[in-house]
Amino acid sequence: IYADVNTLATVSEASLSVSSSIRYNILHTGVALLEAQLPLDAEVVAVSGPNDWKVVESDGKKKVQFIYNFCN
Repeated sequence: IYADVNTLATVSEASLSVSSSIRYNILHTGVALLEAQLPLDAEVVAVSGPNDWKVVESDGKKKVQFIYNFCN
């Protein structure tokens, strides 16, 4: 799996806003789950990608999981 990550951070007097875009290329078959790890105190506002995704917290970390119901 190859991934290109682009991040934009906006700073104002009272807030910090970060937007990231991850574009990935899967070269081999069999990927059923991709995870993006975030700090536990990060707030996930919006996610675009596969229809089946969820945010989970474990071991002091927050993860956005993208679940693929098909594997080529």
